[in-house]
Amino acid sequence: MSIISEQYGRLITSREAADILTRRAGGVRTYTYTGVNRMVSQGRLTPVEKIGGANFFRPEDVERVPITPKRGQPSTRTRKGIGDTGIGRTELARRAGVAETTVWNAFAGRPITAPKAEALLHALNALRAERGLSPLSREQLGWQVKT
Repeated sequence: MSIISEQYGRLITSREAADILTRRAGGVRTYTYTGVNRMVSQGRLTPVEKIGGANFFRPEDVERVPITPKRGQPSTRTRKGIGDTGIGRTELARRAGVAETTVWNAFAGRPITAPKAEALLHALNALRAERGLSPLSREQLGWQVKT
């Protein structure tokens, strides 16, 4: 057992911390070791030890870090329609015949044109129907439509 282990108990690396945070985010966000190190520089996470430029953390400290949505990330409320179907933005865009950025913009609350909104809504509700889920309206999804 090393001196550090005797003093602090089990420690994990930034990569292991990223894995814990990604698991806790439930697929809504993916964390990387670079992101964890950025959290350290922002003061959101404090390493127990720094050896040769590598940060080491207590697992329980990582478990206490609040999970925040990515900047520009669709909220849980607006993502529910696509999340229930189990497909990604790329597949929804393909089925709707629109660009993937249109799907991202719709779910991020940015304005999209009415024809694209209707195509997306039709494709999304078709996918939901295939999975036995009830259809959703644009209002329920919180989409903004350009007039």
